[in-house]
Amino acid sequence: MIAVVAIIVLRKPAEKPQTPANQLYLKFCRFLADNGISRRAGEPPLVYRQRDCTLQPKWANEVSRITDIYMDIAFNDNQPGHVQEKLLKLKQEIRKFRVIN
Repeated sequence: MIAVVAIIVLRKPAEKPQTPANQLYLKFCRFLADNGISRRAGEPPLVYRQRDCTLQPKWANEVSRITDIYMDIAFNDNQPGHVQEKLLKLKQEIRKFRVIN
């Protein structure tokens, strides 16, 4: 009985499946981390954006644009067709940012 309780208590919680927007944004965050600006645990996107822009002012426009698109997808009530358009835009902006940096 104790073993069963221990297994239930100690097991790793199931991870939430990531949305496509979260996957893209986290990929973007990994790129920034590889370039010296790691996202802190629990750091909200807008706080991370501000810190990125302070540490790398030359990236401010691109980082702000990518964060704004992500925030719009993740936190606004979007029509399904619009989400796909915005996801494509987010993907394109991230790709463009990675190529020029």
